Amino acid sequence: MTLAMTSSRLRESWKMATASLPETLSLREAASALGVTAGHLRDLIRDGQFEGVKVLGRWRVRREVLVSLLGPSDDRSGVSAGSQREA
Repeated sequence: MTLAMTSSRLRESWKMATASLPETLSLREAASALGVTAGHLRDLIRDGQFEGVKVLGRWRVRREVLVSLLGPSDDRSGVSAGSQREA
């Protein structure tokens, strides 16, 4: 098995595993996936170091942000740190 085949299989496995995640995650869910506390993640979002969206007064994290951070290294394309949006 070549390295390219292994890499391709890893990408496919990662895509299948993350497909079951909701489109947006609560602060607690995202923090758990990242291995940090919800308070720490909230601070990162407020400081503009992590992308979050405030919906009805609660912070949400888009699945694609987590996938780009936690996925295989070639999937990490341009997460715009510091983006904050209020809905």
